[in-house]
Amino acid sequence: MPMLSETTSYNRFSRPTFYSIPQSYKTPALSDTDTDARAAACATLGNFGEKAATNEVIAALINATRNEDYYVRSKACEALGKLGEKAATDEVVAALINATRDKAYNVTWKAWKALRELGEKAVTNEMIAGLVNEHS
Repeated sequence: MPMLSETTSYNRFSRPTFYSIPQSYKTPALSDTDTDARAAACATLGNFGEKAATNEVIAALINATRNEDYYVRSKACEALGKLGEKAATDEVVAALINATRDKAYNVTWKAWKALRELGEKAVTNEMIAGLVNEHS
């Protein structure tokens, strides 16, 4: 299968829409060689909301929170938050808590925002301790 960047032009300034990425490219696009394509894939999956909260998508987004590019990491965190309470698994919460320690402020901010958006299911002792330690 060709990489998304080889077939379609995406950049970090365009706003992906619900239908902007073909179904067959959704998860493979997160492995694309182009950073902007990976970030656009994260953003698009987040825009799908709870409809996209499948095990495969969640696992791919968790993996993207560890991407070498800070912009991809921040978009992955944002997308996980937009998936709603359905995505508030222990693995997602752990990945987002880990992202709150990222060296890039944008990633940290998006991770905290995502944890808030996941709702009560995301509240853990580690999350509360992180908030207390960050603001004391």
